[in-house]
Amino acid sequence: MIQRRSSRVLAIAGAGLLIGAAPAAATEGPAGPPLPNTLAPVTIPNTLPSPTLRRALHPRVVKVTLTKRMRHGKRGQLRLSLADSKSVKVVIERRVGKKYRHARTISASPVSDSVSLKLRSLPAGQYRVTVVSTGDDGARSRPVRRMLISTRR
Repeated sequence: MIQRRSSRVLAIAGAGLLIGAAPAAATEGPAGPPLPNTLAPVTIPNTLPSPTLRRALHPRVVKVTLTKRMRHGKRGQLRLSLADSKSVKVVIERRVGKKYRHARTISASPVSDSVSLKLRSLPAGQYRVTVVSTGDDGARSRPVRRMLISTRR
């Protein structure tokens, strides 16, 4: 009897080993990529873009300093710091009611990165000064606006 049990146990164990050693069923899908070699050195692929020599620069008005108040008959001063600019256009508009009317336009070609302009006397009132710089290729900077008040004598 013991012999029968041991032979049954051996038969069942042998059948289990044969089933385990059988090829996998076709429902598992295709075999995945092979496992990496653990002895090979780790390499990280370069996914960064190649460095460019120089970014395309656009004209900019970096800083605008303006005399806030000026007396009628006196001159005001406008100082500009520019980047990559070929020319500068300054538009002065006078406030009439709630709207602005064109008063004066000043154009200049800066020799360096900073420009200092003298503003001629303006009649008493509130003014809006808009500065736009233009580059070599015709590109324009964003307009920069400042307020100016001209008072009576």
